[in-house]
Amino acid sequence: MTTPDSKLVALDAATGKAAWEVQVLDWEKGYSFTAGPLAADGKIFTGTSGCSITGTAGGCYITAHDAETGKELWRLNTIGGPEVDDSWGGLPPENRWGGSPWITGAYDAERNMLFWGVGMPLPYPAVLRGSADGDVLYTNSTLAIDAETGKVAWYYQHLPRDDWDLDSPFERMLVESEIAPAADEVSYLSDNVEPGKKYDVVASVPGKNGIAFVLDRDTGELLWARDTVYQDVVEGFTDDGKVITNTKHMAMAIDNAVTVCGGRDLGKLWMAGAYSPMTNAMYIPVSSSCKELTPLPIEMRTGESVGAQASGVASFAPGEDSTGRVFAIDVKTGEFLWVKKQKPIFSSSLLTTAGGLLFTGDSMRNFAAVDQEDGKELWNVKLNTTIGGHPMTYSVDGKQYIAVVTGPNAQTPVAASLNPELKNVVDGGHSVFVFALPEKP
Repeated sequence: MTTPDSKLVALDAATGKAAWEVQVLDWEKGYSFTAGPLAADGKIFTGTSGCSITGTAGGCYITAHDAETGKELWRLNTIGGPEVDDSWGGLPPENRWGGSPWITGAYDAERNMLFWGVGMPLPYPAVLRGSADGDVLYTNSTLAIDAETGKVAWYYQHLPRDDWDLDSPFERMLVESEIAPAADEVSYLSDNVEPGKKYDVVASVPGKNGIAFVLDRDTGELLWARDTVYQDVVEGFTDDGKVITNTKHMAMAIDNAVTVCGGRDLGKLWMAGAYSPMTNAMYIPVSSSCKELTPLPIEMRTGESVGAQASGVASFAPGEDSTGRVFAIDVKTGEFLWVKKQKPIFSSSLLTTAGGLLFTGDSMRNFAAVDQEDGKELWNVKLNTTIGGHPMTYSVDGKQYIAVVTGPNAQTPVAASLNPELKNVVDGGHSVFVFALPEKP
C-alpha cells in the first residue's frame, strides 16, 4: 500500500504486520501518494502525487521497487530527461513543476511494459510558467515504459502546452481490437490503419477534456481520436496525429480571463471507466461544463501549490442543461453505442461484468446496474450519501457479490451549483455496501 506521506508499505496479509516499509519521497517537500501501487513481474510500481507544491520543483516520479525487499530498482522523472529539456522553454529544473502520474497505470505482461498517464504542468498558465511555446514534456502524456529498466519506449502527448490544469493521468485500458472507424464518427483517423488487422491498443479518455484516444501499443501511433463532451481546448490534429492545442484560449497576460469548455473542475476525472470484451466498448464517466480562468500572481510559500490561476464560476457547455454523462464507445469504430445524460454527476468509477452489466454511482446517492449494450437501467437503489470509490465484484463459494463505498466527492458541489434544484447530500456516512446477486432459477 501507499500512504499520503510518501511511504510504500508491504503488509503480511495474514497478520497485518509490516514486512517492509520504504520512504519513497520526502513528504515535507510536498510529495505524496493518492493512488494504489501496481504489482507485476516481482516489482511494485508507484506514481507520485503532489508535484504541484513549491518544494517539488524539478522532479516527479514513477518508481519500481523489489516486491520481496522494498529495494528501489529505478525511478523515472516525468518532467526530466534530454528530450524534455528543450520543451520547457529553457527553464531550469528549479522552475519546473507538475507532471504528477497520480493515477495507477497499466501493465502488459507480454511486452513487460507499463503504460502510465502523466498530469499537467505548473504554474497552470504558460504566461506565468515561463515555458514560452514549449510542449512541456512529459506532461499530459501516455508513457510506454520498459518495466525492467524504467526507460521510456515511446510517449504520446494528449495536450501540449496545457494552460488550464487539464491533466491527463487517468486510467489506460489495454485492449485487442480491429480498428475501422467511420470518418464522420472520429476527429482523427490514421492513414496507416489496416482493415481486418487486430491491434493491441491503449484505449482511454486520459484527460479532463474528455477526448477519447486509441493508441498502438507497440509504437504509440494515434489510430483514432474523438470528442465526448463539448471541448474547445484542442482544435484538431496534424496529419501524423499530433494534438493541436487551441492557443486562442490561452491567457496572454495577468488578469486576462478566458473561458474554456472541457474539464476544469468538471470533466473526466479520477472516476475510472471500464471495458467490456462482450461489446468491445469502453464505458466512460465524464462531466460536461465550462469555466472562467484567470492567471493569478502568487507568492511561492513552503507547502503551498504553485497553480497560479483563479477559478471562476462553472457554467453549462453550449446547448446543455446538465453535466452527468456516461459514454459507451466502440473501440473498433469510435461510435457511441449509447450516451446516458443526467443532472447529477457520475461520482464513482464504473464496473463491467461478464453478465452484461455495467454498474454506475452518482452524486445523488443512486447506485445502478444498466445493460452494457443499450444503457437501459435494470435496477437502481439510493444509498446513504454520494457513491464514491471503485465498485468491485468477487465471489464466495460460487455466489457473486458487488461491493461499493460511499462518501463525499470534491466535484459534487460544483455540479450542484449548476443545478440548484438538486438537494444537498450529506458529506458524512462513509460506508461499504455489499449486494448479493440472486441465484439463477
